[in-house]
Amino acid sequence: MPTDQGEIKYIAVLGATGNQGGGVVRALLAKTEPSFHVRAITRDVSSPAAQRLQAKYKDSGRLEFVAADVYNKQSLIEAFQNVYGVFAVTNNRIAGKKIEKEQDMDHELVAGRNIIDAAKSQHNE
Repeated sequence: MPTDQGEIKYIAVLGATGNQGGGVVRALLAKTEPSFHVRAITRDVSSPAAQRLQAKYKDSGRLEFVAADVYNKQSLIEAFQNVYGVFAVTNNRIAGKKIEKEQDMDHELVAGRNIIDAAKSQHNE
């Protein structure tokens, strides 16, 4: 998505309250040149982890939280509105479900396809 030099560039970070996504959020907000705004994507924007991250960066003016779920493509399309880039992460586990055979990982492919489709939908606008 082309942008002007003075335009704010948002990076959507999936799993923003987890280890990988949280690390990306912290790295992006620590960097001042170039300066990206972070759209932190998480299923629950009121979770303790989200609240801690919001409190830590409340004065940055560069962090916003948006609720979305990788298994709900429409929620991702809405969360990716006007973003410059996306940091994507999927989870190989589902709470309460044991991974015993390869088919048990199909949910990760669904999540990945949803992320790609949602990101591509922004490019076509």
